[in-house]
Amino acid sequence: MLTLFNFLYKHREPGIFQRLPIYIFNIGRKRAPPRGGIEFNMDQTSMACATSATNPLTTNGVSLLFASLDALADGLFLLDSNNCLAYTNHQATQLTGLRQCDLQGKQITDIFMEPALAALITQTRRTQCSNHIEIDTTNHERRYEYRCLPSSEGLLLFVRDVTASRQQGNHRTEAGKQHEQLLEAQAVAITLSETNRQMDDFIGIVSHELRTPLTTVKANIQLAQRQLTRLSRESTQLESEQQARIVQIQSNLERAERQANRQNRLVGDLLDVSRIHSKRLELALTPCDLAVIINEIVEEQLQMMPTRSITLESSCQAAPILADRDRIEQVIHNYLSNALKYSEEETPVRVRLLCEEGYYRVEVIDQGPGLTPEQQEHIWERFYRVEGIEIKSGNGVGLGLGLHICVSLIEHHQGQTGVISVPGKGSTFWFTLPRDKEIQPSPTTV
Repeated sequence: MLTLFNFLYKHREPGIFQRLPIYIFNIGRKRAPPRGGIEFNMDQTSMACATSATNPLTTNGVSLLFASLDALADGLFLLDSNNCLAYTNHQATQLTGLRQCDLQGKQITDIFMEPALAALITQTRRTQCSNHIEIDTTNHERRYEYRCLPSSEGLLLFVRDVTASRQQGNHRTEAGKQHEQLLEAQAVAITLSETNRQMDDFIGIVSHELRTPLTTVKANIQLAQRQLTRLSRESTQLESEQQARIVQIQSNLERAERQANRQNRLVGDLLDVSRIHSKRLELALTPCDLAVIINEIVEEQLQMMPTRSITLESSCQAAPILADRDRIEQVIHNYLSNALKYSEEETPVRVRLLCEEGYYRVEVIDQGPGLTPEQQEHIWERFYRVEGIEIKSGNGVGLGLGLHICVSLIEHHQGQTGVISVPGKGSTFWFTLPRDKEIQPSPTTV
């Protein structure tokens, strides 16, 4: 699979399409395109586009994509793992004098019979680094620059006629340097785009595969708990030893249920990240009271951790908002659980609700280890976890997704997030939400 098209879509003209992965398959490969992708079937004389139902791409869109390739000043040759041509742009046909259908599937060394070019391609595959060379034609009338860049499953070969510029003595002009930097930036962008796509696909698949067995495990645990409770209630004549064994089994089942719930939350985080990055996260916006939500969550945490001190401060009696209540609860739960997890058990945690001009501000203040400025810059990133910070209460280390999900959820509610922290003096994590009269209903899918 060659991935130049991912880069082109990423840097398309604004407003044309949503980003859509496009895949080129080698001759003879029998494989369906991934969901939301387009397959260019190279074993046909003319490439046939098959668009998926989830991402309708018009004929004009396909034409624009190929027009972007044909507009390149360089001849573009996409090489598969066997150094066969999988695609060539218009400039490539101008350089070679051959039609695209005649170039399709040919060995690159049959087109450019230059030993130095063959060595350049071999070196690029071996080192996985970009390389370039300039070669004169046999009669020394023309001079061509060949730049070879590695991609995930092939090579990108850019060819440019540099005869005129070299004759003028502009061997290393500023434009030439910029051209080189652009090509290298393209290679980096291609690699990053493909890596991110593969990671998102993996996260989505794994999350769905884990969710089903976890649901079954939890259901069976709950069924066993109910059966034990009924047995204990009905069998009043059981010996004390048997009663003790039933109690022990119930304790083990409760422990298993807690672990299943924790794993379920981790899987839920993975699914949320997958939905956020694929723009499939659904929000159910309804009028609700932020003050009530916060109060209920604080009371719930106090019931779960009665030894901890959690204080709630509010500057307003009611805080009406238009929001997805479950998602806002998820954000507050994450802030509060982090504050409790990373601070000493005897230290208090404060939750504040402030009524500001046009918005509400929620703060969760702890006396934990605090964060350095560098850590604060990365704390919202996906899979980021601060090293060396010890869990003080509770158990389990997350995946580094909680805060990343929080910032995405709040942004889609037209709010903001942030952190104020000093190493050794604790942290204040905050977010804002517009007041109900300020916020406008947005599409339910973000």
